[in-house]
Amino acid sequence: MPYICVRFGLILEAYCYGSVQYLPVLLKQLEWLNKLQFLEEQVRLKPSKEKQRAVLHEMLGENYAKEAFHNIVSPLDPTFHCKQVL
Repeated sequence: MPYICVRFGLILEAYCYGSVQYLPVLLKQLEWLNKLQFLEEQVRLKPSKEKQRAVLHEMLGENYAKEAFHNIVSPLDPTFHCKQVL
């Protein structure tokens, strides 16, 4: 399976060299996905649904989440733009 990782890495590298104008969008999507993963980990650690919901609302209300989740192009569907998270 390591050869698949090498092949994918080479394809990704070629795409990045050929599509420099899309790099800021890709980097913002990567930041967004990393923050979603962090939020999910923090919420999952809480024992009850009420505490999970409270932590999620608290973290989404913080400035870093508001900035990270503002005007994101969906990695799954580039026609969908996330303007904000309420």
